[in-house]
Amino acid sequence: MNKQEMFDKFIEFMGNFAQIKAVVALRDGFIMTTPFTICGSVFLLIANVPLPGYPEFMAGIFGPHWTDSLNAVAGATFGVLALIVVAGITYRYVANEGCDASMASLLAVSTFLILMPPEVVTEGGEVVGGIVPKNWVGSNGVITSIVIAFFVSYVCVYCEKNHIGLNLSRLKSEDS
Repeated sequence: MNKQEMFDKFIEFMGNFAQIKAVVALRDGFIMTTPFTICGSVFLLIANVPLPGYPEFMAGIFGPHWTDSLNAVAGATFGVLALIVVAGITYRYVANEGCDASMASLLAVSTFLILMPPEVVTEGGEVVGGIVPKNWVGSNGVITSIVIAFFVSYVCVYCEKNHIGLNLSRLKSEDS
C-alpha cells in the first residue's frame, strides 16, 4: 500500500468518524461556546495588552482598579463554560434526532447542577452551602458536562421515541 492509498483510507475513516451522531453533537455543542469564548478573550486582552506603559496609561485615565471590570467579564464568560457545553451538546444531539431539544437542554443543565458539590470549604475552613461552585461550572467541569450531556440526550431521545412519559391530560380528565 503506497502513501496515497493510506492517506485516502485515513481520510475515509475520518470522514466516517465525523458523521457519528455523538461527534456531530460534540462539535456543534462546542461551536456554541465560541461567542462566549471570544467575548471573554477580548476583554482579557484589553485588560492585559502587552505594551510597555499601557497599564500605567490606562490607570491614569480610568483609575488604579481599571482592570477589575474587564477581568470580571472575562471570568464570567469562562466561568460558565461547562453550563454552555452541557446545554449546547444536549440541544444539538436531541435536535439532530428530531426530538424536543429545549426541554432536554434544561434537564441536562439541571442534572449537571444537581451533581455539583452542595457545599464549598473556604480557605478559613468554613463550610458554605447553598451555592453553585464556580470552579465546577467553568473549565474544570467540562468533562463532566460532556458525560452528562450524552447521558441525558440518550435518555431523552429514547423516552420520546418510545413514547415513555407522563400523560398529564389523562390525569386532568380523571379529576373532572
